Amino acid sequence: MDQIRQLLVGMANAVIQRSDLDSYLEMLQSRRIGWDVDGSFGDYRSLPTSVFFLDRAARHVSYLGYAPTVFLYDEYVGPRASIEGEAFQIDFQKDANAVNNFLRERKPLPKKYRMPVSLSISRELWFGVGPMETGFTWKPVFEKRLSFLIQGHQGRDRSLYVCTYDPTIVHISEMHGGDDHQLLWLHQFLLPRSPEGATLSVSVSPHIDTSESVGSEDVQREYLEDRWLIALNPFDSQSLLVDEDIEAAEGQFFYEAVDLESCAKYLDQVADPDDWDEYEIECASVTLNDRLWHEDEEKEAWHDDFYTEGRPATYVASPKGSIARAIEQNLLQDDADRRLDTVLFETVTERIQAAGEYYRRLLQNREERIAELLSSWKDA
Repeated sequence: MDQIRQLLVGMANAVIQRSDLDSYLEMLQSRRIGWDVDGSFGDYRSLPTSVFFLDRAARHVSYLGYAPTVFLYDEYVGPRASIEGEAFQIDFQKDANAVNNFLRERKPLPKKYRMPVSLSISRELWFGVGPMETGFTWKPVFEKRLSFLIQGHQGRDRSLYVCTYDPTIVHISEMHGGDDHQLLWLHQFLLPRSPEGATLSVSVSPHIDTSESVGSEDVQREYLEDRWLIALNPFDSQSLLVDEDIEAAEGQFFYEAVDLESCAKYLDQVADPDDWDEYEIECASVTLNDRLWHEDEEKEAWHDDFYTEGRPATYVASPKGSIARAIEQNLLQDDADRRLDTVLFETVTERIQAAGEYYRRLLQNREERIAELLSSWKDA
């Protein structure tokens, strides 16, 4: 495990030395640019008190996305108890005043395209560099995220996938009864339109305030027609507690410095290979990043040995069934474009460029407005 730690730390330090992360940090600290969890920059309300991370500490997802990290793998972790419900669209052909009748007279909504849905939670591990309070500088980090997926199927031609790092949509979709909660459920967030119950796959940003939404007084047919609505059965919030480091019900990421302890925590064997039943189940719950491990054999080689002419396809020292083994195999492959070090460097470069482009647009807009003011004063 110490060898894989040295590889990751050496890789990250090389990226830090080769990249202009100082100017990137200045842009972040200027509090003039916001960002989203996908790494994009824009007018997002995402400015934390400090951009520096505490080691082994959680941050709310709405503040995150600026640390250049690369997705390694995810694993299914919950919920602890089943959370199910249904998705549907309101049938306004049956009742043109369905919303008013639902809110004021408490009549059931007429539904169409009904399909059962369920919630699943995956734990994702990302690796990269982040600004750490320890030394107030960039260091190698692991970034842990919880991903919430509400999904359902109706036959072969209709399905729904709503994925998010922020469990807000999970909470507001829970049906308790009572007019206040029903009103909140209808207007806080609107999924994109899907005419005739078309399949929908969407990733929901934690910046729900920047998404399409309407005030409670405007919840009418024109806003809700052709949109999927999700109604989850009442559930215990304890069912969302699937990781000891993260308050999943609140929506958080978790950051840890890369050291022996964190490497053992995230990269060691997922189960004992001698306990075949548990080993098979645990390995099957892990999904590797397609870009880093592209072929099926690559995705399985970390837990199943593959041979060519009686010899291992790639000689590695990391133990069978460990994520460290997958990383070692990735770094030893011939295709440099899909190696972790290459992808990490590209990620850092892209993040710095994206921030710089948005920052320059802000400065240009400022200069243009000042010029307009000066010109207007001269004309006066």
